[in-house]
Amino acid sequence: MCAVHLLPGQHACPFTSQIDDTSPDEDLENEVRALLARVNVEELCRAATARRGGIPCRFAADNFGFRKVTIKGIYMDAWIYFYDSVTWVVRIPRITALSHLPRDLIESFVQNEYATLGWLRRANIPALRAYGYGVASDPSNLVGVSYLFTEDIPGYPFNAFYATHEQKSRVYSQYARILERIRRRGPRDYACSLADTEAGEVEDAIASDRFTHLGRHGPYGTPLDYFASTAERYLELIADGQLYPEYPKEAFVFYRLLRDEAAPELARRSGDESKFFLKHMDDNGDHIRVDLQYNIKAIVNWQLARFVPAEEAFGPSLFTASIGRLYGGTPGMTHDDHLMMRMQREAGNQTALQSMSADDLARRFQLGLASGLSKAEVFGLIRAVLILLPSETAPTRS
Repeated sequence: MCAVHLLPGQHACPFTSQIDDTSPDEDLENEVRALLARVNVEELCRAATARRGGIPCRFAADNFGFRKVTIKGIYMDAWIYFYDSVTWVVRIPRITALSHLPRDLIESFVQNEYATLGWLRRANIPALRAYGYGVASDPSNLVGVSYLFTEDIPGYPFNAFYATHEQKSRVYSQYARILERIRRRGPRDYACSLADTEAGEVEDAIASDRFTHLGRHGPYGTPLDYFASTAERYLELIADGQLYPEYPKEAFVFYRLLRDEAAPELARRSGDESKFFLKHMDDNGDHIRVDLQYNIKAIVNWQLARFVPAEEAFGPSLFTASIGRLYGGTPGMTHDDHLMMRMQREAGNQTALQSMSADDLARRFQLGLASGLSKAEVFGLIRAVLILLPSETAPTRS
């Protein structure tokens, strides 16, 4: 089923006859095999052993063990087993999903996540411990690919659909306290992503976007510069024919609306302090690892993380969204949004509470347009943004 199949009467999933005979599982298996063929397993294990004080290890180099290689976003995750029963995860940038990107941009994703995980650990936020990384362009890296070593924390991806109200409330309460910890850890003066360099952790350009459409951009010193410049970069790619060729005019209208109308409004809501807070860019729920009692063990998948204005960092997120309402062009707060707002109030995060008490305009800015939508669906998304804009600033709704 496609991402927007929840919209009865507005969207039709493709017929089976329209789908290639190759199954998604087979496609992923072929991608995994092609990527593993590039990995020098001996050198990868040597690098891991060196970081563990000489303890030998083996690499899970196929999909037939008790732990399968997995694909998540821009990474393939596999496992390294040490002889003292310690397990690590090794994250390797994918080939197929990132084939359109330059190598230095892909390597920046690895450095960004490594630096972000270090920041989170110092802030006492439950995140995976990162043990080291290598980039393909480094002559001393003999592994053959870029990679990132992290710890392996047992647990399960959180799924709000299968959770009871009590279980969901338990997770939301913990998550609200984590967001408050992020706020108290200290904001940055720029909208940026972190990078690891020889000089240590530095503020660097923003690491692309959720769909890796954009290159690195920024940093930005004000919320208005951040929001407007992000939308402008989409407009340039659309005008150049690189994005949304199936509905270029409608996509151009959407992002121009974000640049000219939504960006000033979101900047106004973010306040005059021009401070920026860490934001997880793939916060759709499965970024939370929980145990059987629904205790949060870790927040994972911090690739592409960035520091953003408060309105985006703490406002309604994909975590509490209704996919049907988002893609159906229906604005407004969901039941889960209101539940998270209550948990933010209990956590004492007034900054988050102010951001969540508005509406989901920032969430729609972050979501943008997905590929494969119909023109009618794009018109629905445009209509939702128009409804969310203040009446005195919104263009004529026709």
